[in-house]
Amino acid sequence: DIDRYEVGFCHQGLYACSRHPNYFGEQGMWLSLYLWSAYYFGHNWTAVGPFLLVLLFKGSTDLAEKISAEKYPLYKVYQQKISTLIPWLPCKELKDALYKKLTHPY
Repeated sequence: DIDRYEVGFCHQGLYACSRHPNYFGEQGMWLSLYLWSAYYFGHNWTAVGPFLLVLLFKGSTDLAEKISAEKYPLYKVYQQKISTLIPWLPCKELKDALYKKLTHPY
């Protein structure tokens, strides 16, 4: 079994369903606020705000992915197995794939 500190990054719990669940939650919160206000007041130019926030998070996610992939060799395996943003069912093969890569790096 893999010690969670050997891998170097969080890959258990909620992070077994999504690589960036916090980004997903915050984007969902801002989009929900906009949709509620749009329902009450009608659609207007304020849609620009949530759209720009989604673009900001896209850039942040790409940067975080690049930095993590460079820092942790096993992160590429994690990227292949786990959804970037939207939480999905945990990958059952993740631990096996990480262990295999950890013990046989080539």
